Amino acid sequence: ETFGIAMYADGATVKRAPLINMLGSGVYNNAAVLEIKDCSEQAAGGGKKDAKYIATALLEHVVELQKKVPNSVDLVIFDGAANVQKAGQIMQRKYPKISVIKGGEHVIALMFKDLFTKVPAFKALKHFNHRLYDLFGGGRHIPFSVFTTEATKMNYGKRLGLIMAAETRMAGE
Repeated sequence: ETFGIAMYADGATVKRAPLINMLGSGVYNNAAVLEIKDCSEQAAGGGKKDAKYIATALLEHVVELQKKVPNSVDLVIFDGAANVQKAGQIMQRKYPKISVIKGGEHVIALMFKDLFTKVPAFKALKHFNHRLYDLFGGGRHIPFSVFTTEATKMNYGKRLGLIMAAETRMAGE
């Protein structure tokens, strides 16, 4: 009754498949996958993941959620891309209670990408991380086993691992 539902959406391309990830969040469920929409049919017909297409996809979920609890969706978070910001404006026209904001993770990811590709010291650190991960992160059984066994002992029995740079975390940096 007090707090509404937030929706998050982002366009993605995974193994050349055009997708839109749509997530929801509320007081009692802070992370729910509403849909991972395959946009292949749209692309095959010459269409793009434009503002109208994205807004329509998200509004389907808004309609369903608001059937159960009217005016429940009150926040939509996108990255700063023009097409999704326009999609947010379309959604706001249909549902004036909805606020649309930019998520900071995309901006931060771009900042890290700039740092780790243009600043030599950061580039060297990234390369060092990749070499450490290659050695201790699971690609080679003996060093990985020694690392995880000793790290677990030193951390009071809690297993530790290395974090590998990935495109899903800070643009691969």
